[in-house]
Amino acid sequence: MQEKCPQVSAISSDAASLTGSHATLLRMSSQERLTRVKRLAEQADIAVDELLEFLDSPAGRRLRKVLAGAVIVSVPLIMRIPGLKRSPIGRLVAVTGGGAILVGIAEAIRDWERSDESGARRGPVIDVPSAPTG
Repeated sequence: MQEKCPQVSAISSDAASLTGSHATLLRMSSQERLTRVKRLAEQADIAVDELLEFLDSPAGRRLRKVLAGAVIVSVPLIMRIPGLKRSPIGRLVAVTGGGAILVGIAEAIRDWERSDESGARRGPVIDVPSAPTG
């Protein structure tokens, strides 16, 4: 009787220990995976539309204003932290003018307005397969 190679037994025990979504994905056919990916893409599209709709609402405008103000006020303070200036990332941000870039991004977020063509709410698109004929 042949003994199993230790690497093969380790791989098979790892595969046996897969639980939840990993094992589910391994058991799915390619068509089922494609359907799941399409469903996730549709849900992500709906979530982005809802987020943009919220950000365009009065409460979203207030939130954008507060968050942008916090970033604009905190960037100069954060850039003065001695430990940050000594780190490679801190030096990169200082050399490239990252503080000014962050302030510019915060101002763009604060002043963002939804364009007219994207402002019209379009409902979720539901793809219904055609009925079989015959």
